[in-house]
Amino acid sequence: MNFEAKNSLVPILQVTELTHRFGKRMVLNGLNFEVQRGEVFGLLGPNGSGKSTVLALIAGLLNRQGGTISLMGEELPDAIPSFRQQIGMVFQSPSLDLKLSARENLSLTCSLYGIPGNERRERIDQQLDFAGLRERGKERVGKLSGGMRRRLEIARALIHEPSILLLDEPTVGLDEASFRDTWHRLEIFRKSRDITIIISTHRSEEGERCSRVAILDRGRTSAVESPAMLMKTLSKDIIEIKGADLQRIYEDVVKKFSLPATVGEKELLIECENGHELIPRLVSSFSPGELSSLNLRKSSLSDVFLKITGHKLERDLIPMNGNLQ
Repeated sequence: MNFEAKNSLVPILQVTELTHRFGKRMVLNGLNFEVQRGEVFGLLGPNGSGKSTVLALIAGLLNRQGGTISLMGEELPDAIPSFRQQIGMVFQSPSLDLKLSARENLSLTCSLYGIPGNERRERIDQQLDFAGLRERGKERVGKLSGGMRRRLEIARALIHEPSILLLDEPTVGLDEASFRDTWHRLEIFRKSRDITIIISTHRSEEGERCSRVAILDRGRTSAVESPAMLMKTLSKDIIEIKGADLQRIYEDVVKKFSLPATVGEKELLIECENGHELIPRLVSSFSPGELSSLNLRKSSLSDVFLKITGHKLERDLIPMNGNLQ
């Protein structure tokens, strides 16, 4: 099966009406999206939304129960070796051998992909450079930091030069510096090699780095668009209010200010323009002690997710009549 691009306008990957169950639980329920060559495509959703299942199905690690997956316009049967050669995957759970060195881990992967010895050293050196680990290539992986190990896992997934890189929650557990460094290296590599990246994440700041994102909700795609276009569906500011009786605060906000609001377990979210002008009016409209705190911030993809699905990326919210639907 020839997977070389015949038409640059044809999506490199297309997922159509994908369904999957684990026992009685429907995880994917008619999922649809397509990915263009060279883009960073994000699957944005909370834990348990089926993101990892989608990646496993694309990689051929699970057999499809319904729907199709096509590469460059050609529908794929389950788990064919020629397609797996086009895929590099980084799992959410660490999978490096901690007793081997960084170089030995990469060498083992080269053996699995049948990379000949005369190419092996060059590719290992390239990937150690990508991971920023050339000077530490002989150290046991168990001695490396979490950020270093994560970069090494990505380097290992790239060692056979795949067309598509699948990243399952790649920055979970990383501090802010490691998060930025990992993404900086990914962007440099993507631009230099024209590789396509598909990433699953529940982090809005990670979704904002993607070319486009698919918002996953209850096994379906609720929206597929660039982060910039999705952000245009929101006002610029979000006011978070905390208080003893959120239900009553919610009703007063809707009645007095005619503003869309969403109430959760611990806070009320108000979408507005010029939030700094609204806050004094909010404070003066309530009795002392009714509001325990107010926080003004810029809107994010987390707020877009809430507006589209009715619940937060981090936890479910209680939908009200005036929510951001």
